[in-house]
Amino acid sequence: MSGLPTSNPLRKKMSFFTKVTVFFGSYMFSGAVLSALLINVSVLVMIFGLRFSEVLSLIPTMAFVLLILVSRACGLCYEIIRRDMRAVISSGVLIIILGLLVNNLYGFEGTAAAAEGEKLAEYNEMKKGAISKPFVPDILISEIPGDPFNPREIKELTVLNAKNEAVILFPGKSVSWPVADVPLQFLSAVKVELSGIWPAPRFLIRDGKGGELHSAYVKLRIAEDGSEDYFRSPSLVHRFYVGLTGDGEKPLRVKAARGKLMIKSADLELGEEMVFENLSISFPEITNWAIVKVKYYPGSRVISAGVLVMLTGIVLLLSVRRKA
Repeated sequence: MSGLPTSNPLRKKMSFFTKVTVFFGSYMFSGAVLSALLINVSVLVMIFGLRFSEVLSLIPTMAFVLLILVSRACGLCYEIIRRDMRAVISSGVLIIILGLLVNNLYGFEGTAAAAEGEKLAEYNEMKKGAISKPFVPDILISEIPGDPFNPREIKELTVLNAKNEAVILFPGKSVSWPVADVPLQFLSAVKVELSGIWPAPRFLIRDGKGGELHSAYVKLRIAEDGSEDYFRSPSLVHRFYVGLTGDGEKPLRVKAARGKLMIKSADLELGEEMVFENLSISFPEITNWAIVKVKYYPGSRVISAGVLVMLTGIVLLLSVRRKA
């Protein structure tokens, strides 16, 4: 390019492009945009009384952040033109830090439970970012194929999305899930995966005259390894411990306790009653329930882009040194 005459239009075009890149990529421009962003946030929070999370989701705030990203991208291009690959590597590190910051602010993950025919309603366990607003995706548990008495053998779960489309979930395998009106969703999709499947028997409690006192499905975390879980009935003071025996004829081990006193214990088949203190409990039927994990980390793609930029800088730096 140095051999071209000054009046060459290609040189003029390249020179203008370089000047624009230098201007937008300068630290002075980035600092000015950052200062404007801080003033904008301060005015909206301190004068207008908006919450910090609301300010970050406004279009002007997102525009300032986009300008900063464009500025650093231009600076990155200029450093590549100058063959200063150390700046490219440092830019990649800054992008990774930005992605981690976005995750810590907006990201969350949680687990929700539902039985067949139920929708996910709320999270039982959750980790969330500083200003994140957790949401529950529209997921209906359609079918949990398999034997409830052997929950560890069940390896898949069929769910329905908002469009009534069937999706199969597997343990440890994340699936992208469409969710409307989610901030920063263009940066990363919502991920869901199957976390576990457990039995959900329906209990039936009767009084001494055979009248029904209470009946409901109860979600238990039990398996064939002898583990037990317990539940309470709102109509009684008792606790009921339930486990799986592994016996095909009497698959349920049931214990009734009041306080620290163990009253009765028995192995039951479906529909069989255990009598205690002028009451009886039975389990007429059993189904499955599932735990679904939902993850939303909008900075994931930003982190991936930062890693790619950093690796590119390292490769180019080694290439330039080898040529030199």
